[in-house]
Formats: sequence, structure tokens, C-alpha cells
Amino acid sequence: MAGNFAAMGALWDQVLVTLRALPWLLPCLPLALGAGWFVSRVAGHAGRPSHAAAAFLITASTIIIAVATLAPPLDGYHFGDRVGPCLMGNWEPTWAFWRPSSASLNVLLFIPLGAGVALARRPAFWLVPGLALSIAVEGCQHFLPFTLRSCDSQDIADNWFGLLMGFALAAAASRLPSLRGR
Repeated sequence: MAGNFAAMGALWDQVLVTLRALPWLLPCLPLALGAGWFVSRVAGHAGRPSHAAAAFLITASTIIIAVATLAPPLDGYHFGDRVGPCLMGNWEPTWAFWRPSSASLNVLLFIPLGAGVALARRPAFWLVPGLALSIAVEGCQHFLPFTLRSCDSQDIADNWFGLLMGFALAAAASRLPSLRGR
């Protein structure tokens, strides 16, 4: 039990470091939630409630991902080393519940997007842009120097892991009879 508290404390420490480096991430949340709500209202009129939930999750999480990964940090904090080409690590997710780190935040950031993709009207269609978003983020981090970020293939693997984890969890949950209205 003490190990669980230590892991949660380490994750909380990582969240606090991120919020200190990106102070506008917290104020961005109401904007993202408001935009998600607006888009979900439009989608809700056109389809099932799961489509409205998908629209909310996809919209809100895309805005949060963009701000969290592309906004330049304050106070000279650098997310990674800007020297040289993109880091090409192994393509295995490094994230684990027991090792909170920036990798685990990458995974957590993409779980809601994966859930939204699973609930969308055509999940296979939305999965491709979801996967491409991670590559686009890393490309922007590499080619836009004002982000003060570095690109890393390991981040892509962690983002995809989060996307697929969210997809699998939402797909499994949507199959439960109590959630389908039976």
C-alpha cells in the first residue's frame, strides 16, 4: 500500500512540475471543456448519446493535447534537449503505473482521446487522425523552435499506447449492457 502512495505522490510531483512550466494549462481546461460541450451538443442532435460523448472527448482532449505539448514553457524550463535531430528510441511504451514520469503523462494525455475515438460513429476512421496527432505534435516540437521542445520517437509510442488504452477501455465499457441502455 505504501508503494501505491509513493507512486501517486511521484505522479502528483510530475503534474506539479508540468503545471509550473505550463501555467496556462490549467486555465485552458475550461476553454477545452466548453468547446467540447459545444461540439457535443451539435453532435448530440445528430446521433446517439455516445456520439455526443465522442465529440466532447475528441474536441476537449485535442485542445488540451495541443496546449500541453506545443505551448512554450515559462521560466526557461525546457522539455528535452533541443540539440540535434529527433531522438529515436525504441518503440516500446515506457509507461507504468509504478513509475510516474513524463512518459506516463504522455500516456494519460491520450487516454481520453482514445476513449472518444472508440465512441465515435466510425471509430476506424477516427483512429487514423488520432494516431497521426502524435506524429504531428512531435513534428511541430522539432520544426517550431519557439516550443522549446524536442521530439522523441518514445513519446509517439507512449502517446499511441495511451490512445489505444483509452480506445480499448471505452470499447469494452460500451459493450456493457448497463451502458447500452438494456
